Amino acid sequence: NQIRQCLDSITIPAEFLIWALEILRNSNRIEESNRSVMLSNHRQNYDTCLKRIDNLINLYISPDNLNKDLLTEEEFKSQKNGLIKEKSAIESEIRRIEEGVNDWLNLTEDTFKFATYAKDWFEKGDFEKKTHILHSLGQKFTLLDGKLTVQLQGALLVLKNGLENETLKKARVEVADFALTNEKTARFEAVFSTWSGL
Repeated sequence: NQIRQCLDSITIPAEFLIWALEILRNSNRIEESNRSVMLSNHRQNYDTCLKRIDNLINLYISPDNLNKDLLTEEEFKSQKNGLIKEKSAIESEIRRIEEGVNDWLNLTEDTFKFATYAKDWFEKGDFEKKTHILHSLGQKFTLLDGKLTVQLQGALLVLKNGLENETLKKARVEVADFALTNEKTARFEAVFSTWSGL
């Protein structure tokens, strides 16, 4: 019963899930153009960095630098190391942007789906399913004097706190009347934005 109460504290209506995922996907489409610009800038910086490395090597091995008057070996090594670090940092940033987008979107979708269906899965599931759901709730469980305390994992804690918002409390009560009007969309987008970092 205490696990059910914990699940109830994070449960969102299925109608809200459909709306939230649509907002999430729309938000992702908007962010996609911003990410494209960022990736394009990073790729230009990467290409520029490669050219600077090539120019540095060409200067170092140039016949005009035979006596190392234009660029000493120490200067070459120092500048080359700086450019290699810069190239590596740009590569990492490109990877972070590319990988982070899908990870964020998947984690958010999974969190909302879990919050919508976990209580039902728990009610109908076998022991293994119930155990999996319990582990998905959090990692720290305390049973003291017959009272179970669950330290919710980060995304679910943010979700639970968001559900304590008056607008969403009302929505959870009025599930049958949860039509996606422009007025409701505007009201709930403000709440949803607090969850966008899940």
